Amino acid sequence: MEDKASKTHSATIIVSVIVIQDNKLLMMQEAKPECYGKWYIPAGRVEVGEDIACAAARECFEETGLELEVEGIFGVSHMVYGTKDWIRYGIGGRIVGGDLKKKADSESLQGAWVDLNEISKLQLRASDFLALVKLRQECPQLIKIA
Repeated sequence: MEDKASKTHSATIIVSVIVIQDNKLLMMQEAKPECYGKWYIPAGRVEVGEDIACAAARECFEETGLELEVEGIFGVSHMVYGTKDWIRYGIGGRIVGGDLKKKADSESLQGAWVDLNEISKLQLRASDFLALVKLRQECPQLIKIA
């Protein structure tokens, strides 16, 4: 009998950035062909050798044009799709600079502040982030990243 505990994981690590200001959520409009024009939050894979705070700030800037000061983690989830493991960190922070993206590139079409009550009217890439928004609203305390 094979010892399952001896197997190691090779997981994909994702950061999902939730920034809410004045009852508005920072969002981005997708440029990827498979979800072109649909809305989502700034999010993406952590690159090899990159820490999660740097990944969150990078994804936020690339996709929205805004500079994020990461304040901490508000949630972690583990998902399994077939044989692949995905670990997602919900990252909270505040915007400290930059200009909201209005010119499309390969990362996104634009960034926008969307009223929380208007999100349901948008064509979304996926709705999984709505649980993160709710969790972020319910968890004002963030876990600092060491």
